[in-house]
Amino acid sequence: MEDLGQKRELLQKIDLMLVYREKSAAVIRVKKGILKMKEELKILGGADLAGSTEQVRAKVQEYQSRIDQITGKIETQREQIRHHRSELRTTRLKNIAERHRRALIECQATKLALKDLEIYSKALEKALMEFHSAKMAEINEVLRDYWQTTYCGNDIEEIQIQSNHTQEIKGRRQYNYRVIMKQRDTELDMRGRCSAGQKVLASLLIRLALAETFCTRCGVLALDEPTTNLDQANIRQFARALNEIIEKRAKQENFQIIIITHDEEFVDMLGQRDHCDYYYRVYKDEEQCSRIKQQPFNA
Repeated sequence: MEDLGQKRELLQKIDLMLVYREKSAAVIRVKKGILKMKEELKILGGADLAGSTEQVRAKVQEYQSRIDQITGKIETQREQIRHHRSELRTTRLKNIAERHRRALIECQATKLALKDLEIYSKALEKALMEFHSAKMAEINEVLRDYWQTTYCGNDIEEIQIQSNHTQEIKGRRQYNYRVIMKQRDTELDMRGRCSAGQKVLASLLIRLALAETFCTRCGVLALDEPTTNLDQANIRQFARALNEIIEKRAKQENFQIIIITHDEEFVDMLGQRDHCDYYYRVYKDEEQCSRIKQQPFNA
């Protein structure tokens, strides 16, 4: 019996030894596999795998935070949409789409109108500049004829009005005008360089030239003391120029020339032509009251 028990014990020890060896071999295989996998991880960069995993987790959290923010904004926008929809159903915003369409059409039409007005404004500005240049040339031509006909001196051959463009204010051109006197190829400003008589004569002739150019349909021409500071020669020539104007306007039904003067000789010079029959004299009577009397020329 003892031998049988010993044999059984021996068999159990043998089985345990076999199991131990089998398990030891398995452990050795697993360790070799682990070593092999570590080598492969090193080759594939597995040393940074833990760090990469943390970075991925941080990115996931960041994206999740963004998703939450966007979700919150979407909910806010939805709430605003619901609010605006309810507001659109109120009386104040009734038919707002149609009203917006009409306002948009009006806005576009206004823009097109403004564009057209800008084109027309430029065209008008160009036309005005051309008209201005043409009229200035016409005025200076008439003024040259009047001056050469009237002025008796030899120091000034002719006078002209010159205009200089200075600046634009609110889209409008501004001009400065000055009167110059010419002698051959020399031009000088008349301001400060001519006598009182020359100033008066130039002023009168400029007014006559302006009236001749712009006022062909205006029948009234008024002159107040036109012979002031003029010598006798220039007075005679000025009277002659006025007579020529009267003859040119003789066919104009509504033409009238009004001259206020104390120079009786000048009045007689105007009355030497057939187109003047009489004039009106203002005088004081015995009681020092002003009276007006119609008086024929050469009376």
